[in-house]
Amino acid sequence: MNSKLYFVIAITITFSLLQYCASTEPGKKTVLEESKTTDTKTANKFESLPQGFINSGTFQVVVSSLKQDASQAESEATSVAQKKSFQMLQSYPKKPLTPKGRTELKSISESGKITQKGAVGGKRYFVYQISRTGLKVLVESKLP
Repeated sequence: MNSKLYFVIAITITFSLLQYCASTEPGKKTVLEESKTTDTKTANKFESLPQGFINSGTFQVVVSSLKQDASQAESEATSVAQKKSFQMLQSYPKKPLTPKGRTELKSISESGKITQKGAVGGKRYFVYQISRTGLKVLVESKLP
């Protein structure tokens, strides 16, 4: 009796799969697949942005937040971006920084602002830029 039941279940599953495969057009994506593709492209847009000096006067970092509230997410992103930019900027000077130079570099890293925002799924992306005339030269060779 059990073998007949298993046989009927196997035939039913096979038939269901064949119907599903026949009803789905090759190359056509489902709504869920299309949504994931769009989300991935948007996320990659932010994740592929350059970080560091994008020109002689602009330094850029990209951060993300999982906070649902937009203002909380932006506040968190600003804080994280300031810390990240400070860490990255420390690698640019050609000589070791003095405590005064580190303080000035920290001030520079905190002078930026969020210039782009975007949300993908439950993740929010932020682009933080520090703009100042001669920023690259200042960071690389003119800090004490």
